[in-house]
Amino acid sequence: MSTIRFSKVVEAAGKPVVHVLWVDPEKDPVLKKAIDSERVMTVRQGLPNGKADYGTVGFQKGVSGQILIFPGSLKRFVDQRVTGLKYDLLEWPTVPKSQQVDKVVPPKRSAKGTPKQTQAPAVAKPPAVAEGSAATVIKFPSSEDDDAGGTTAAIEELKKQVSFAIQALEEGKQVAAFKLLSRIIDS
Repeated sequence: MSTIRFSKVVEAAGKPVVHVLWVDPEKDPVLKKAIDSERVMTVRQGLPNGKADYGTVGFQKGVSGQILIFPGSLKRFVDQRVTGLKYDLLEWPTVPKSQQVDKVVPPKRSAKGTPKQTQAPAVAKPPAVAEGSAATVIKFPSSEDDDAGGTTAAIEELKKQVSFAIQALEEGKQVAAFKLLSRIIDS
C-alpha cells in the first residue's frame, strides 16, 4: 500500500470536518451520504506499537479513531495510507447561535487598596443579653487582666503543654494530643 501526506489530501479534497458518531452508523444520514459519495476517511489513533496516527479512505466499522468527512471526493486516494496527519488542518463545525451558551462575565473586582466606604464604619453595639443566658456565657480574661497581674510561671507552663498538644495534632497524633490535654485539665 502506498502512502500520501495528509496535507496533499487536504489540498485536493478540502478541509475535513470531524464527524462524531452519536448513533449507529447505519442510522446516521450524514455519514451514509458521505460514504456513498466517497468523502469519508477513518483515522486510526492511539496505536499500541507507538506508531503515528494514519488514515485510510472509507469508513471502517469498529476501528478506534476519528471519522473525517471531506467536502470533495477521496476516490483517487482509495488504496493509499494517509500519513502526517496535521490536526490543525481540520475544520471544526460551528455551533448555531440558538445552541450556544451565553458568555459568562466574571464579576468586577475593586482595585486593591481603594476604600469601599467613604464614611467611617459605625461602631457595633454589643447585643443585649437575655436574663437566662448568663449561665451559658463564659467570660474570658482580657489582655488588660494579663498586664495587671503579670504572667506567672504556671501560665507559661500551661501554654507550653498546650503547644505540645497542638504540635501532636499537626503531626496526626490525635490520641497523644487528647491524652496530653486531659492531663492538663486534670492537673
